Amino acid sequence: MREKMERILTNIFGIFVSIAVLGGVIVFLTYLVGMVIGGELGTNLMVTAWKEWVPYFIRSAAIAVLAGLILFYVTGKHTLSLKEEKKAKTPSEQETTPL
Repeated sequence: MREKMERILTNIFGIFVSIAVLGGVIVFLTYLVGMVIGGELGTNLMVTAWKEWVPYFIRSAAIAVLAGLILFYVTGKHTLSLKEEKKAKTPSEQETTPL
């Protein structure tokens, strides 16, 4: 159950982060085109991108952050930590004490 939830949350996180990043690229390119075109048409293009498209990409990023936080809670792992995970020792690696 836990692995399935982890997989679902990872997929949700990846999808919504991708949407947010690609949306940012689209808005950036729209701004570049608007600057090249200039005038009232370019201004309208940039205002449309800001007022109509950006809110959806911000919501997408917020959903990704929420999914990531839930993923941290469910798995107990933080992908950016510098700590090395403790592995269970195999029987050959366990120390034996002399009798």
